[in-house]
Amino acid sequence: MLDSGISILFEGRNLIRLAQGLWVTAYIAFVSVALSTLLGILVGLAMASRFTVLRAVMRLYLDTI
Repeated sequence: MLDSGISILFEGRNLIRLAQGLWVTAYIAFVSVALSTLLGILVGLAMASRFTVLRAVMRLYLDTI
C-alpha cells in the first residue's frame, strides 16, 4: 500500500515545529492587521484635513502605496 506521507508529521518534533510555525504566522498576521488598521485610520484622518498640503502628501502616499 502506498504511504500518504502523513506519518512524517508524527516523527520526532515535526508536529511541534509546525505548530510553532503556525503560531508565528498567526502572530505576524495579527500585528500586520493591527498596524495597517492604525495607519489606515491615521491616513484617512489626514486626508480629511483642511490643510491642502497635508491632503496632497497623503494622496501621494496613498497613490504610491
